[in-house]
Amino acid sequence: MSNELTKFATELAKTNINLELKVKKNTFYVGEAFIADYYLIVNDNIVLQDIKAVKEPKFHTFTSKEINFGELKFTDTLIDNLHFKKALLHRYLLQGKASGKTNLDELGLDLSARIPLENNSEYLAQYPDGYVDIQFTSTSNSTPIEIIQLPKNKFNEKCVFIGDFDISTEASAVTVNKNEHVLMKVNILGNGYLSVPYVPTVERTTGLKINIYNTLDSFVVENNSIYSWKNYELDLFSSDTGSYIVKPIEILCFSPTTKEYYTLASEAIPVFFLDDTHKEVVEDSSSQQILIYFLVFGFLILIGLIVFFYKKNISKKKVNNKENTSEDDFVYTSLDGDDIIKNYLSDAAMAINDADTDKFLKLLLTAIDKFIEDKFQIEKQNLSDEEIYNLLTEKGVSEVMAQNYLIVQSKIEEMRFSSKQTSIDKEELLIFIEQFLLRL
Repeated sequence: MSNELTKFATELAKTNINLELKVKKNTFYVGEAFIADYYLIVNDNIVLQDIKAVKEPKFHTFTSKEINFGELKFTDTLIDNLHFKKALLHRYLLQGKASGKTNLDELGLDLSARIPLENNSEYLAQYPDGYVDIQFTSTSNSTPIEIIQLPKNKFNEKCVFIGDFDISTEASAVTVNKNEHVLMKVNILGNGYLSVPYVPTVERTTGLKINIYNTLDSFVVENNSIYSWKNYELDLFSSDTGSYIVKPIEILCFSPTTKEYYTLASEAIPVFFLDDTHKEVVEDSSSQQILIYFLVFGFLILIGLIVFFYKKNISKKKVNNKENTSEDDFVYTSLDGDDIIKNYLSDAAMAINDADTDKFLKLLLTAIDKFIEDKFQIEKQNLSDEEIYNLLTEKGVSEVMAQNYLIVQSKIEEMRFSSKQTSIDKEELLIFIEQFLLRL
C-alpha cells in the first residue's frame, strides 16, 4: 500500500470509527456511584476484523467495578444522517474516594478494519473488491470529573446510601401461635446504588427474638443510570403469648437530587403470639368462637392498645399559645401523612385534652364506624358481629384483620365503662387506631 493510500485510509478510519466515553454528569459526591460506559461507534459500511485493547482505564482515585454484559452487540444509530453501528465495549461502576477534580482514564484500541473505497476512487484499480485493509489505533475522549464532599449533617449517624430510595414493609402474618416464626420483609428500591455491605440494627423488644438478614442485593443500569433494590428479612419469634410492636428500621440516606439528607423508616408492625388452642379460634368465623376469642384475649389486646408506640413515627408538637391553648395541648398530625385517616380521627384528636374520657372514646368509636362504612360500604346498623365479620372478609379484608377490628371495637366499649378510665393514654390509643385503620 502506498503512503498516500495509507494516509487516505487512516483519515477515513478516524472519521468513521470512534471510541466514546459516556457518563451521566460531571459532578458527583464522595461515595456516590455512577456509570462510565465506553462505546465503539463504526460507520455501517466499515467491516471490523479485529479489536485489541492497548490501554485500559485504571481509575486510581475511584473504587471501580467492571460490569460484565456478555458478548459485543452492535445496534444501529444515526449520526448526522449517516448510518452507524454502536456497541458497548466496557462498563464500569465507579465511586469517588475523595473530593477533587480529575479526568476519567482513556481507553485505547488497536483495530483492524476493511475500509470501503468510493465508486470513483482512483485506487479501485489496485483494489478491485472496493476495500482497503488497514490497522490503526483509536483512543476514547477524556472526560473531566469533579468529586465533592457530602454536606455536613445534623445527625450523629453515618450516611449509608446515596440516592433516591423508597422503603416498604410486609409481614407473613400478624397473629401466630407462640413458638412459631413470623417472617417480616423490608424492601428498599430506587435510583442509586444499594449493593454495599450493611445490615441495620433493630431496636430490641423484651420477649421478642429478632434476627435480621440481608437476603438480596441487585441493580440494573438503564440509560446510564443505576436502579437498585435491597431486601432484608427479619425472623420474629416468641415462646410466650403476648402482643409486640416491631420497631421501625431507620437508615440515613442522602439524595443527590434534592441535596438533602433523609431517613428511610420501615413500618412499625404489631405482632400477636397466641396459645395453640386460641389460634384455632382465629381461623374459624363462627360467632360462638368469635365470642370465646373476645373473652380469652380481651385483656391481651387491651395491653396491645395501650403499649408504648414508637414515637419517632409520628409528628407531635407542643403549642405554647397562652390565649387559646395550654402547654400540654396535643396537636395531632397524621402518622403517615394520610389526610384521609386524619380527617376521620380529627374530632377524637381535638378531645384528647378534654377531661371527659368517655367523650373521647365515643368519638373514637364513631370515627372507626364511619371509616368502615365509607371504605367498605357497610351499613353497620342492626348487624351482628358475625355479619360484620363476614361482610369485611367478603370485601377483601383478611380474617385476622376482620377479627381484630371486632376486638378493637369491643375493647374500646369496655374502656368506656372501666373504673380505670383516667389511666388511659389517649395519645397512644389514637396512634394505635390510626395505624390499625391504615392497615385496613
